[in-house]
Amino acid sequence: MKKYDWVLFIIVLLFTQNAYGYLDAGTGGMVIQLLLGGFAILGTFIKIYWHKIKLFIKPRWYKIKEHINIFWLKVKLYFRR
Repeated sequence: MKKYDWVLFIIVLLFTQNAYGYLDAGTGGMVIQLLLGGFAILGTFIKIYWHKIKLFIKPRWYKIKEHINIFWLKVKLYFRR
């Protein structure tokens, strides 16, 4: 079925007609409100779940930090010879 999806997509693009749509003056304001609302929801989500996000990231960060410290310790010991 996936093989024919591209063919269908090309046929739809070739035989489309103009929609003659109209974007009135309030559309820009609506788009801005949509974006601001999305940022507000994202900020609220992060504020509410910040503790869980931190607990999810923290153990991984300490593992990465430990590997970095071990690497630099090996580098220092190698160049002391």
